[in-house]
Amino acid sequence: DSWLRPSKGVHIVVPREKLATDDALTMRHPEDRRVLFVLPYHEHTVIGTTDTDFDADLDSLESSCEDVRYLIAAANHAFPGTDLGPDDVISSWTGVRPLLRQEDAGSPSAVSREHRIQVRNDGIVVIAGGKLTTYRKMAAECLDLAAPAIGVAGGTAPTQGELTKKVPLPGALGLSSEEALEELAQEVSQPFEAGSYVGTHLAHLYGSRAREVAGIARSVEGAAERVDEALPYVWAEAIHAARSEHACCLEDFMVRRTHLFYRCADQGLAVAERAAELMGAELGWSDEERRAQIDAYEERVEANN
Repeated sequence: DSWLRPSKGVHIVVPREKLATDDALTMRHPEDRRVLFVLPYHEHTVIGTTDTDFDADLDSLESSCEDVRYLIAAANHAFPGTDLGPDDVISSWTGVRPLLRQEDAGSPSAVSREHRIQVRNDGIVVIAGGKLTTYRKMAAECLDLAAPAIGVAGGTAPTQGELTKKVPLPGALGLSSEEALEELAQEVSQPFEAGSYVGTHLAHLYGSRAREVAGIARSVEGAAERVDEALPYVWAEAIHAARSEHACCLEDFMVRRTHLFYRCADQGLAVAERAAELMGAELGWSDEERRAQIDAYEERVEANN
């Protein structure tokens, strides 16, 4: 723990009608000159991010009224006439950055985003800091240190190789070009009334695994129907999440396997019961468990508002 200086980052989602952009834009906050960004996000826009010290319980992590005010103030300053207010915020998400502690750093924004790796005397490799965009480099450096440590401990040290640079990521098999992705989108659009709208969504979200979702839509009654008429998600995705993506609770599907939580105007409350029914049928939930899953999700939404 002494290695780290945790920093909280908050993002908010607002309607595209209130703040529209087709490009990623940066801006400086009028109060402290920090750099923030505005990003197009499907039919919405994302504004982020805050950067403040965080020393509370991680289970209590949430965006505060001050976080929302801070981000709205930046957007209204950069886009005069936008007139965003708290009621325009559809959803938000919050994370904690594992920044490396620096004694000479002032604000969290001044703290390095570099990482640190150490092999302990007992052979355990510890890594801290870094960020998602450099995770592959961090992983490679960890393995470079772990390999000789395994040998010293009496094991068989793995040999270095270039295999991971050539192995497609999950869902990327056979998709080596934009043309192949477009062909896949057309292929998987067949079971759906909205056609290419849903097909493009599935191809971009699941890659070659979109065929599995389309197969469920063809074989399960009602699975080809849209979850929300304003969005491209279909009910087959709830079944696929429980069946093939290790979704264990309703929140997994609503928040993490899809972005219904972030994109629905009501954060998915109207469709939570149906989602729980489909997932529960796959996971063997009792009526009591299904109700508990819905209640837990409603609490998550309430905490976000």
